Amino acid sequence: MAWTHETASAGQLPLGLNSFVGRRREVTEVKRLLGEARLVTLTGIGGTGKTRLAVQVAGLLRGAFSDGVWFVDLTSLRAPELPVLATMDPEVLASLVLTALGVRAQPAGGPATNQLVEFLTSRQSLVVLDNCEHLLPGCGVLVDALLRGCRELRILATSREPLFVDGERLFPVPPLLAPDAGDRVRADGWARYPALALFVDRGQAVAPDFALTADTAFVVADVCRRLDGLPLAIELAAAQVRMLAPQQILARLNERFALLTLGGRTAPVRQQTLRASVEWSFDLCSKAERLLWARASVFVGGFELDAVEGVCADDTLRDAELLKVLAGLVDKSILVRADRHAATARYQLLETLREFGQEKLHVWDQYDELRRRHREWYTDLARRFEAEVISSRQPDWFARLGRELPNLRAAMEHSLADPDGVEAALTIPSSSLLHWGVHGLHREGSSWVDRALARPGFPTVTRLKALFASAGFSVLRGDVAAAEARVREADDVAARHDGPLAHAFADAVRGVAAVAGDPADALQRAADTFAAEPADEYLFWQVNVLATLAISRAVRGDAAGAGAAHEAVLAICQPRGETWYAGFSLYTLGLGLWKQDPPGAAARLKEALRDLRRVNDTFGTALCLETLAWIAFDEGRPAKAAILLGMTCRLADTLGARTALIPELAANHEQCEQGARDALGDTAYQAAFARGEQMSLDEAIADALDEPRQSAAPEPVADLTPLTRREREIAAMLVQGLSNTEIASKLVISRRTAESHVAHILTKLELKNRTQVAAWLTTTGAVDVDAS
Repeated sequence: MAWTHETASAGQLPLGLNSFVGRRREVTEVKRLLGEARLVTLTGIGGTGKTRLAVQVAGLLRGAFSDGVWFVDLTSLRAPELPVLATMDPEVLASLVLTALGVRAQPAGGPATNQLVEFLTSRQSLVVLDNCEHLLPGCGVLVDALLRGCRELRILATSREPLFVDGERLFPVPPLLAPDAGDRVRADGWARYPALALFVDRGQAVAPDFALTADTAFVVADVCRRLDGLPLAIELAAAQVRMLAPQQILARLNERFALLTLGGRTAPVRQQTLRASVEWSFDLCSKAERLLWARASVFVGGFELDAVEGVCADDTLRDAELLKVLAGLVDKSILVRADRHAATARYQLLETLREFGQEKLHVWDQYDELRRRHREWYTDLARRFEAEVISSRQPDWFARLGRELPNLRAAMEHSLADPDGVEAALTIPSSSLLHWGVHGLHREGSSWVDRALARPGFPTVTRLKALFASAGFSVLRGDVAAAEARVREADDVAARHDGPLAHAFADAVRGVAAVAGDPADALQRAADTFAAEPADEYLFWQVNVLATLAISRAVRGDAAGAGAAHEAVLAICQPRGETWYAGFSLYTLGLGLWKQDPPGAAARLKEALRDLRRVNDTFGTALCLETLAWIAFDEGRPAKAAILLGMTCRLADTLGARTALIPELAANHEQCEQGARDALGDTAYQAAFARGEQMSLDEAIADALDEPRQSAAPEPVADLTPLTRREREIAAMLVQGLSNTEIASKLVISRRTAESHVAHILTKLELKNRTQVAAWLTTTGAVDVDAS
């Protein structure tokens, strides 16, 4: 058949009128996929830059396709006389694609799909089909026919959801990389973040003198982060620099859909404003998908399947259909699976889409009801943590609460703002007490529970649990007055509530607030009362009280009493496969044995560290390291003690606790610190302390266990010591124990010269003697001790 081809130049691509920023990795990956597959679909929410990426890749591959690269914008394939549904017909679509390719269809040539196949079958071509999402499934049928009939054809499609054609390879187009919250962005360091680079490029297009400064770099970084790195949103925001300063743009992002409305007049309508782009996606969703999108907007930081079922399902969106609806939103790139390699699927809405969903909830008058459901579900999650954490599933529960912290925080804020939310506000932080404590969140946990207790409420057991948590956090801060105030409150609540459980919790609060005194009777009474409750309902609190009893006895030097409490904890925890309390009780046993049997104490403490490492613990680890420091000093290893103290102090700061985590042991801490400082000298002590302070949690545990270090290569010596090369050589010999005469002989210098070098070393390092030099250099690793 003789084709009439009316396109001026086959393979003509739309010209970019501004620069292509970033996406180097994405371009490389899409090119690789097109080398492996004949159909590659770029997916993603509107505004991620799918079209621009497709055009860039197609332009770079133009030379690889002898018969040209074709670009077809499917949003323009709307014949005025055809209803929208007609373009869903593959034959109608094929006819319109022929027109877009500049090919005159033959009236007697048979079905349009066959004519399109015949035109492309002998051509080595790449066809870019842009914006397929509104023409599914007709587009999928047509693409399948083309791939089956045209052996040399490659298709690069863009769509907000997959075409679901055999052989399709998907490439989800990610947002542009923006700095994380807390990243320090320098005015000259923005280029390594594509989101910032795009903002600067587009800002300079409308205001040539625009540039990032030390004051505005972090503001623009925050703008790009809050816009989720979406190129469309960033371009619209950058266009505002003609009228607004970056700080003003950031301040108005709470009303982002009103602010970002100044797109190019020649752009498609859906790309002229952020709202139009999002509404285009919303309109492509089914009724159920729109409803779930809006309801899922109550989650913060993502959600898992059980959470969305518990919060979003009801008579209008039933459990049975929810998974299918969820899959539809993932397919349409509304929801993103946060980590595809995780054992449990977790889904997330970009903040822009979340804000749009919340708008819909307000319009539909569902927002307050969904917030209430969200609060109730996460209150129940905290209760389940309390009920199940003393088990072999403990690491899973710690991980789950870690993933859910943003939602837990949102639920607590909502509870504190709601007159009916007092019980939830008390329950969430107290039931999840162990999570806050173990993972270094003492400051935050203390803040939540104290804010909740400041609200008026009834004398309930829940309030007593919160008082226990608050007293414990107060003790760690060294705030004895606050802890004692919680004891008085607990006594008052117990008196008004009455009953053995209330009095048991009051005893528990008294025990934790007086951990260094002799609270054994109160703690034992509480433990016995909790143990008498049926069905292990208060098992968590029983173990907490026994652990407190163990530490109180260890602090008093009662090794036998600490051992008995340790055995009581193990009797509960070992059969259940629990990890943290078993490890913590080993710490208390080691503390109790410290002065009587240092080697035995060290063995228990190291065993505890191995247990605590399994749950990524911070609190118990810091306590173990502190006691190991005392043992190291007693054994004549002041440098090791200083390193361990450095580790401990950094972890204590993370926890929001005092330098000595248990105030009653502060004297031991101070004695160890002063002794190590006297033995090493100030400079050597500070160097060893700093070395420990700079270690990560894993490195600190490995060092304490004397395990091989897996750290990077040491920094250059010049960064660690002011010594010259010859002085470092001599210092290495000091570490080896050589005398001045031996050094002189080995280096073939005079004894007087060797003495002069040693004197200079002492002066530069501000040390008093050769032993301190050896200790400091060994600790810091500033010289090669095997140098010769």
